[in-house]
Amino acid sequence: MKQMRRTTASLLTGAVVVALVGACAGARPALATVAVFQFVWAWTDFLRPLIYLNDSSQYTLSIGLYSFFSEHGVDWGPLMAASVIFTIPVLVVFLLGQRYFVEGVATTGLK
Repeated sequence: MKQMRRTTASLLTGAVVVALVGACAGARPALATVAVFQFVWAWTDFLRPLIYLNDSSQYTLSIGLYSFFSEHGVDWGPLMAASVIFTIPVLVVFLLGQRYFVEGVATTGLK
Protein backbone atom coordinates (compact mmCIF):
# COMPACT_ATOMS: atom_id res chain seq x y z
CA MET A 1 0.00 0.00 0.00
CA LYS A 2 2.86 2.39 0.82
CA GLN A 3 4.47 1.61 -2.51
CA MET A 4 1.24 2.50 -4.32
CA ARG A 5 1.00 5.82 -2.46
CA ARG A 6 4.59 6.66 -3.37
CA THR A 7 3.97 5.79 -7.00
CA THR A 8 0.80 7.87 -7.10
CA ALA A 9 2.55 10.80 -5.42
CA SER A 10 5.48 10.60 -7.82
CA LEU A 11 3.10 10.48 -10.81
CA LEU A 12 1.24 13.54 -9.53
CA THR A 13 4.51 15.34 -8.96
CA GLY A 14 5.60 14.48 -12.49
CA ALA A 15 2.28 15.69 -13.88
CA VAL A 16 2.65 19.00 -12.04
CA VAL A 17 6.17 19.43 -13.40
CA VAL A 18 5.00 18.69 -16.96
CA ALA A 19 2.11 21.17 -16.56
CA LEU A 20 4.47 23.87 -15.28
CA VAL A 21 6.93 23.30 -18.10
CA GLY A 22 4.10 23.51 -20.62
CA ALA A 23 2.74 26.68 -19.08
CA CYS A 24 6.15 28.31 -18.90
CA ALA A 25 7.09 27.50 -22.50
CA GLY A 26 5.35 30.63 -23.77
CA ALA A 27 6.83 32.72 -21.01
CA ARG A 28 10.43 31.70 -21.76
CA PRO A 29 11.39 34.97 -23.52
CA ALA A 30 9.96 37.05 -20.68
CA LEU A 31 11.69 34.92 -18.06
CA ALA A 32 14.99 35.20 -19.94
CA THR A 33 14.60 38.98 -20.03
CA VAL A 34 13.91 39.13 -16.31
CA ALA A 35 16.90 36.86 -15.63
CA VAL A 36 19.25 39.07 -17.64
CA PHE A 37 17.96 42.25 -15.98
CA GLN A 38 18.30 40.66 -12.54
CA PHE A 39 21.87 39.57 -13.30
CA VAL A 40 22.84 43.05 -14.53
CA TRP A 41 21.22 44.67 -11.50
CA ALA A 42 23.03 42.38 -9.06
CA TRP A 43 26.34 42.60 -10.94
CA THR A 44 26.44 46.40 -11.00
CA ASP A 45 24.95 47.03 -7.55
CA PHE A 46 27.03 49.59 -5.68
CA LEU A 47 25.12 50.94 -2.71
CA ARG A 48 23.91 47.76 -0.97
CA PRO A 49 27.34 46.06 -0.79
CA LEU A 50 28.83 49.37 0.34
CA ILE A 51 26.36 49.44 3.24
CA TYR A 52 26.61 45.76 4.21
CA LEU A 53 30.31 45.00 3.79
CA ASN A 54 32.81 46.26 6.32
CA ASP A 55 35.89 44.33 5.22
CA SER A 56 37.62 45.77 2.15
CA SER A 57 38.73 42.28 1.06
CA GLN A 58 35.04 41.38 0.46
CA TYR A 59 34.13 44.43 -1.66
CA THR A 60 32.42 43.79 -4.98
CA LEU A 61 33.81 44.82 -8.36
CA SER A 62 31.70 47.96 -8.58
CA ILE A 63 33.10 49.19 -5.28
CA GLY A 64 36.57 48.16 -6.45
CA LEU A 65 36.19 50.40 -9.49
CA TYR A 66 35.46 53.30 -7.17
CA SER A 67 38.84 52.76 -5.51
CA PHE A 68 40.57 54.11 -8.65
CA PHE A 69 39.30 57.58 -7.70
CA SER A 70 41.46 59.43 -5.17
CA GLU A 71 41.98 62.91 -3.80
CA HIS A 72 44.80 63.52 -6.24
CA GLY A 73 43.12 62.38 -9.45
CA VAL A 74 41.95 59.35 -11.34
CA ASP A 75 44.08 56.54 -12.67
CA TRP A 76 42.35 56.45 -16.06
CA GLY A 77 44.28 53.61 -17.71
CA PRO A 78 43.72 50.96 -15.05
CA LEU A 79 40.17 52.23 -14.46
CA MET A 80 39.24 51.72 -18.13
CA ALA A 81 40.92 48.30 -18.24
CA ALA A 82 39.02 47.20 -15.12
CA SER A 83 35.78 48.58 -16.59
CA VAL A 84 36.21 46.46 -19.72
CA ILE A 85 36.86 43.35 -17.63
CA PHE A 86 33.85 44.27 -15.45
CA THR A 87 31.64 44.45 -18.56
CA ILE A 88 32.62 41.09 -20.10
CA PRO A 89 30.32 38.84 -17.96
CA VAL A 90 27.33 41.08 -18.70
CA LEU A 91 28.02 40.80 -22.44
CA VAL A 92 28.33 37.01 -22.18
CA VAL A 93 25.00 36.72 -20.36
CA PHE A 94 23.35 38.97 -22.93
CA LEU A 95 24.77 37.00 -25.85
CA LEU A 96 23.56 33.73 -24.31
CA GLY A 97 20.07 35.17 -23.79
CA GLN A 98 19.85 37.02 -27.09
CA ARG A 99 18.03 34.20 -28.92
CA TYR A 100 15.23 34.35 -26.35
CA PHE A 101 14.91 38.11 -26.89
CA VAL A 102 14.63 37.60 -30.64
CA GLU A 103 12.13 34.76 -30.08
CA GLY A 104 10.00 37.01 -27.89
CA VAL A 105 10.00 39.82 -30.44
CA ALA A 106 9.27 37.43 -33.33
CA THR A 107 6.30 35.77 -31.60
CA THR A 108 4.78 38.95 -30.16
CA GLY A 109 2.39 39.59 -33.04
CA LEU A 110 1.46 35.96 -33.75
CA LYS A 111 -1.82 34.41 -32.64
